[in-house]
Amino acid sequence: MKIVMKDTVPGSVDGINIAIYEAGQEYHLTATAGERELAEAFVGADLAEEVGAQSPAADVAPADSADAAVDAPVPPAKPGRKPRA
Repeated sequence: MKIVMKDTVPGSVDGINIAIYEAGQEYHLTATAGERELAEAFVGADLAEEVGAQSPAADVAPADSADAAVDAPVPPAKPGRKPRA
Protein backbone atom coordinates (compact mmCIF):
# COMPACT_ATOMS: atom_id res chain seq x y z
CA MET A 1 0.00 0.00 0.00
CA LYS A 2 1.31 3.43 -0.88
CA ILE A 3 0.48 6.09 1.71
CA VAL A 4 1.08 9.78 2.38
CA MET A 5 1.52 10.66 6.04
CA LYS A 6 -0.69 13.39 7.54
CA ASP A 7 1.31 13.56 10.80
CA THR A 8 4.86 12.72 11.83
CA VAL A 9 4.78 9.58 13.97
CA PRO A 10 7.02 6.66 14.91
CA GLY A 11 6.15 3.22 13.62
CA SER A 12 7.57 -0.29 13.45
CA VAL A 13 7.10 -2.89 10.73
CA ASP A 14 8.66 -5.68 12.78
CA GLY A 15 7.87 -4.77 16.40
CA ILE A 16 11.56 -4.18 17.13
CA ASN A 17 12.98 -1.40 14.96
CA ILE A 18 11.28 1.99 15.14
CA ALA A 19 11.33 4.49 12.28
CA ILE A 20 9.95 8.00 12.03
CA TYR A 21 7.33 8.49 9.32
CA GLU A 22 7.16 12.18 8.43
CA ALA A 23 4.09 14.25 7.55
CA GLY A 24 3.83 14.94 3.82
CA GLN A 25 6.13 12.08 2.85
CA GLU A 26 5.02 9.18 0.67
CA TYR A 27 5.84 5.60 1.68
CA HIS A 28 5.41 2.35 -0.25
CA LEU A 29 4.68 -0.27 2.40
CA THR A 30 4.01 -3.58 0.66
CA ALA A 31 7.16 -5.72 0.97
CA THR A 32 6.15 -7.59 4.14
CA ALA A 33 3.02 -8.33 6.15
CA GLY A 34 4.36 -5.98 8.84
CA GLU A 35 4.62 -3.11 6.34
CA ARG A 36 1.09 -3.71 5.06
CA GLU A 37 -0.29 -3.87 8.62
CA LEU A 38 1.51 -0.65 9.59
CA ALA A 39 0.16 1.16 6.51
CA GLU A 40 -3.37 -0.04 7.30
CA ALA A 41 -2.97 1.06 10.93
CA PHE A 42 -1.80 4.54 9.88
CA VAL A 43 -4.74 4.91 7.48
CA GLY A 44 -7.20 3.50 10.02
CA ALA A 45 -5.99 5.95 12.68
CA ASP A 46 -6.29 8.85 10.17
CA LEU A 47 -2.53 9.45 10.38
CA ALA A 48 -2.10 8.76 6.65
CA GLU A 49 -4.06 8.58 3.39
CA GLU A 50 -3.76 5.81 0.85
CA VAL A 51 -2.34 7.10 -2.43
CA GLY A 52 -4.77 6.48 -5.26
CA ALA A 53 -7.60 5.46 -2.96
CA GLN A 54 -11.02 6.57 -4.14
CA SER A 55 -13.94 7.35 -1.92
CA PRO A 56 -16.92 5.03 -2.46
CA ALA A 57 -18.91 7.96 -3.89
CA ALA A 58 -16.21 8.84 -6.41
CA ASP A 59 -17.44 8.56 -9.97
CA VAL A 60 -14.09 8.32 -11.72
CA ALA A 61 -13.28 5.89 -14.50
CA PRO A 62 -10.08 3.87 -13.98
CA ALA A 63 -7.06 5.08 -15.93
CA ASP A 64 -6.16 3.20 -19.07
CA SER A 65 -2.98 1.20 -18.46
CA ALA A 66 -1.25 3.01 -21.33
CA ASP A 67 -2.04 6.37 -19.71
CA ALA A 68 -1.22 5.43 -16.12
CA ALA A 69 1.85 7.07 -14.58
CA VAL A 70 4.51 4.73 -13.28
CA ASP A 71 5.84 5.60 -9.84
CA ALA A 72 9.06 4.19 -8.48
CA PRO A 73 8.51 2.46 -5.15
CA VAL A 74 9.40 4.51 -2.10
CA PRO A 75 11.35 2.45 0.44
CA PRO A 76 10.31 2.53 4.09
CA ALA A 77 12.23 4.79 6.45
CA LYS A 78 15.42 3.40 7.99
CA PRO A 79 15.21 2.87 11.74
CA GLY A 80 16.26 5.90 13.71
CA ARG A 81 16.84 8.05 10.63
CA LYS A 82 14.71 10.57 8.84
CA PRO A 83 13.83 9.61 5.25
CA ARG A 84 15.30 11.72 2.48
CA ALA A 85 12.96 14.08 0.72
